[in-house]
Amino acid sequence: MKEGTGFGLYISHGLVQKHHEKILAANEADRGARITILLPIDMRAIIRPESL
Repeated sequence: MKEGTGFGLYISHGLVQKHHEKILAANEADRGARITILLPIDMRAIIRPESL
């Protein structure tokens, strides 16, 4: 398996901190790591008053 440098996670961590949100990490034996990134959603971008 090819190993990374960890730089991608470093950049992701900076972006998540900028939005005051979270990165969750879990490691499962023989299955690897799972990274979950939680970011805010701007509901105004999803539901526009003119479309209602």
